[in-house]
Amino acid sequence: MKNKKKGMSITGKQRAASWMYLAPATILIFIMSFWPIIQAVITSFKTGSSANMQWANPFAYNYTRMFQDAVFKRSIGNTFLYLT
Repeated sequence: MKNKKKGMSITGKQRAASWMYLAPATILIFIMSFWPIIQAVITSFKTGSSANMQWANPFAYNYTRMFQDAVFKRSIGNTFLYLT
């Protein structure tokens, strides 16, 4: 009768340890990078001053106003001019 060891193999332990080392860095990258991006997108759909922000009505009001602005259109044109 063979005695098999129960538990993880050495390779399994190494993989688990590597994930344990990567997890804190991954969480910090998410918090420091992606969370501000998500918050900026949410804020872009709101209107008002910082102390009194409310959802824009209609929802995409800031974007429709932005695309109707002549200065914004000119800045996009200049950006693509310098880009090429």
